[in-house]
Amino acid sequence: MPKVSVVIPVYNVEEYLRDCLDSILKVNAADFEIVAVNDGSTDQSGQILDLYAAKDARIRVIHKQNEGNSIARNTGFERSTGKYVLFVDSDDMIVPDTIPLSVQAIEQSGADVVLFDFQHIAQDGHPGLVYSSMEEPTFQNRMLDDRFEVTMLIQASPWCKLYSRAFLEEHKLRFTPNLWFEDLLFCLQMVACRPQIYYLPQSFYLYRQRAKSITKSIASPRNHEIIGVFEKAIEYYKVKDLYLICADLIEHLAYTHIKCGVLYIVAKADSRELFRTILDDYRRLFPHDERNPYRFKRTRKQRIIAHLIEHERFRLIRVYSGLKKS
Repeated sequence: MPKVSVVIPVYNVEEYLRDCLDSILKVNAADFEIVAVNDGSTDQSGQILDLYAAKDARIRVIHKQNEGNSIARNTGFERSTGKYVLFVDSDDMIVPDTIPLSVQAIEQSGADVVLFDFQHIAQDGHPGLVYSSMEEPTFQNRMLDDRFEVTMLIQASPWCKLYSRAFLEEHKLRFTPNLWFEDLLFCLQMVACRPQIYYLPQSFYLYRQRAKSITKSIASPRNHEIIGVFEKAIEYYKVKDLYLICADLIEHLAYTHIKCGVLYIVAKADSRELFRTILDDYRRLFPHDERNPYRFKRTRKQRIIAHLIEHERFRLIRVYSGLKKS
C-alpha cells in the first residue's frame, strides 16, 4: 500500500495535463500513487494518461463517462489505497517537496489534515503571487487552535491540504455531485468534523488561472448554486448541533463568498436578472449581515464592493473593477 494517493480528476485539459503529471513525478518521494480519473474527456487527455501510465507503474488511470468533478474525485478517492490523500486539479501543479514535507508534518504532529500555502500561476505557467491559506498569515509551523474562529476561515479549497484517509472515511466525507462550488461545501463539512489541522507556511501548490474558464463561468446561471451550498452547509451544521455556535461565521463566509464574490462577478458581467435572484436569496438567508460580529474582519475592498452590490450600482461596479485591474 502506498503512503500517499494523489487523486486527479481529468476533463479536457490536454494543454496542461503533462505539466501536472510531470510536477507530481518530480516529487522527492517514491512511496506514492497517482489515481487519475478521466471523466469522459473528448480531447487527448485520456490518451496522455494512458501513455504516462504505460511508462510509470505508480500511475493508475480510470476511464469513465462524464459525470462531473465531484464524482470523478470521489471515484479516485474510493479506488485509491494510500494512508494519506492529496487532491490535485489536472491543470495545476505541485512542487517537489509537497509530499515528503506534508507527510513528515502529519506523522510527527498526529494531525488529521496538513494545510499549506499556494501560488497563482498564469495560463502560460508564469509565476504569480503567493497566498497564505490562513486568514491571518503566520510563518510558524504549528497545530491550529481548534476554535471555529480559526478553522472555518482557512482556505476553502481541497487541494491545499493533505488528508488522513482514516479521517475522511470516519466522517464519510465526499464531494457533493452535480454542484458548483463543491469545494467550498466540502471544506465547510470537513471543518464541522473537528479535524486536528497542522499548518505549514510553505507554498506547495501552483494554482493555474485560465482565462477561458473564468470567461465561461462569470455569467453562468449555475452561479446561483452558491446559495444551495450555504443551505446545505447550514443543514449539515444543524445536524451536528453546531449551527448556533457557527451561525455568525457561516454568515461571515457567505458575505465573503456570495456578496463580495459571486455577486460581484455576476454584476461585472451585467447579468442583472441572475444578480437579483442571487441577491434576493442571499438576503433571505442572511438578512442582518451588517450586524455580524465578524464585520471588523472585512477589508476596505470588501466594504466598497458590498456597498455597491446592496445598491445595485452596476456601472460603478464595472468602473471599480477596472480601476483595481489598472
